[in-house]
Amino acid sequence: LALHLLWQQPWYVASREHNAQLPSHKWWLRSDNYETEICFLWFLTQFNNAGFIYTFGGMFRQNVFRNRALTLLWLLSNALVLFLIFTGPNALGCLFRVNCDDASTRELYVPFLAQFAFTFDGRGFAGPKPDNLLSPDFRIVLASVLYGNSLCSILFYKYVVLGQPAHLFRRNLESGRGSGRVKAEDVPV
Repeated sequence: LALHLLWQQPWYVASREHNAQLPSHKWWLRSDNYETEICFLWFLTQFNNAGFIYTFGGMFRQNVFRNRALTLLWLLSNALVLFLIFTGPNALGCLFRVNCDDASTRELYVPFLAQFAFTFDGRGFAGPKPDNLLSPDFRIVLASVLYGNSLCSILFYKYVVLGQPAHLFRRNLESGRGSGRVKAEDVPV
């Protein structure tokens, strides 16, 4: 959905033709575009919230609401996503290639780190445009889509996977009304 919304934007420039012209041995230069930026933000949000969802508790896990360290890490990682979405060109955004422009990329030179990552070597932006800045309106839409999806995932897991439907499923298995192929103790809690 986020990519579909991106493709509808008047300022969007596709990277396919530009990336096809880049030498294959410089594959990392293909990341300076809108598509990679949106996918990165999407995956980062999904990974953050998967960690949150899978620690709602259970037989061998402490509930996420009682695990202050994990909850703090979840909040900080989501704050990072929102920071990357809503700020303009800056060193952190250019490190992750989010809302970055050519001038900010050229200023980003860290000698020691430049040996390990091309984003620190002061090279310019290598995308089809000299930036991948998102419009202010699209930033709001993107954050709404990312966190709307996260909220739906959290609610689905909490109230369907761990809720009444899961209890009914387990009860049917334990009472023998199930197919008989799966034992109740084999069903994860």
